[in-house]
Amino acid sequence: MRTQLEAAQWIASVLQAKEWHLLESHTSRVFVTSDNPVVLIRPPNLPPQLGCGFEQGFVALPLSSKRCLFMDYRKFANRVLTAKRNVVLAFNEDIIGNAHEAVYASVESKDIEKALNQTILGEKNKVTVLDVEEY
Repeated sequence: MRTQLEAAQWIASVLQAKEWHLLESHTSRVFVTSDNPVVLIRPPNLPPQLGCGFEQGFVALPLSSKRCLFMDYRKFANRVLTAKRNVVLAFNEDIIGNAHEAVYASVESKDIEKALNQTILGEKNKVTVLDVEEY
């Protein structure tokens, strides 16, 4: 337990140093969540041979079907960002790819079902690489 608390203290300071943004979907696409709701996303500019942890990676946490907390190292003029349709889909693919066994959505969707069917149960699946310049 001591090790877990020490790790949590370190991760908390890393997350606190990131820029926090709220992504809002104003499209028909909704954010999904899973039994592993905090998702670490590899930045597109990080070389594949390097590991990706909380310091280098982007962090996403779906809050509702229309909102997702997003943490990275960049400042935008606004802390509330409108997520385009393809950005919501990319986040969903990362969320689904990191799920352990269950994905939860507020709607039935062929896109969500398709992304889920591409994953292998029990494995960490990388479905897409998010291009955060899409906002």
